[in-house]
Amino acid sequence: MKEISKFLNSIDKCARKKQIEIIEEIKKIEQFQVKRAEIEIIDDARRLIQEELALVKNHVLREIFQENKKNKKKFFEKNNEIKQKIMVKCKDKIKEFVLSTEEYKKKLKLIAEKISETLGSSSKIFLKSEDIKYSNIFINVIKDVKIFESDKIEIGGAIGKKDMKIVDLTFDSKILNFFDLKII
Repeated sequence: MKEISKFLNSIDKCARKKQIEIIEEIKKIEQFQVKRAEIEIIDDARRLIQEELALVKNHVLREIFQENKKNKKKFFEKNNEIKQKIMVKCKDKIKEFVLSTEEYKKKLKLIAEKISETLGSSSKIFLKSEDIKYSNIFINVIKDVKIFESDKIEIGGAIGKKDMKIVDLTFDSKILNFFDLKII
């Protein structure tokens, strides 16, 4: 019986040793699984944080874009308002000039000479209705000229036409060109 007892003790020792080894192996596997799970959780958390940051960044960029758009609109509206006020003042000053007949007649003669240089004889001249009385200035400068009334000229000056060429020397177009090209 001693021998059986020794044999059983020996099997018992072996079984305990194997049990300890298995328990240690299970602990190692558990630790490995825990570390792997921690890494996956950290990776998922990083990915979620990156996605959230991207969403926040896009939202902020959209807000900034919208704010810039509103500011640009306000700027252009204010700019156009200022342009309009300046244009009205310019028109008023030029209308005052047009009413001072001697200076305006001299300017019309220069306009007639410029149209004559550019278009030559047999041109058509368009004047505002109030300036038809100055037709003789154009008749004296341009040969075979025909004078017409134009409701498109508000301030003064003249438009010359011949064939497909047009020379617009009106104060109206000069003001519009100035405000379209010079002022931002």
